[in-house]
Amino acid sequence: MATASAAVRAKNKLAERVGEGKNYAAIIPVEKKLGQKFKWQPLRKWCRENDTDPHEVEDPRFGTVKSWPREAWLAVYGVDLQKLF
Repeated sequence: MATASAAVRAKNKLAERVGEGKNYAAIIPVEKKLGQKFKWQPLRKWCRENDTDPHEVEDPRFGTVKSWPREAWLAVYGVDLQKLF
């Protein structure tokens, strides 16, 4: 059981690093999961108004991209990352 728990923790940690986590997510993984398009500007505005910073995650196409917090996704678009990922 301990090995399974460690594997789940490692999976979740990797997901956060690539922008597909339960607490932070980049726009592209969310778009792929939901089949919708989202703009980053409202997420940035929410972060600035709530004194929160997005994470920077590596992306093979763009170098790095912003990974936006769960609270911003929920407030701006009504997307709950914990249910999505």
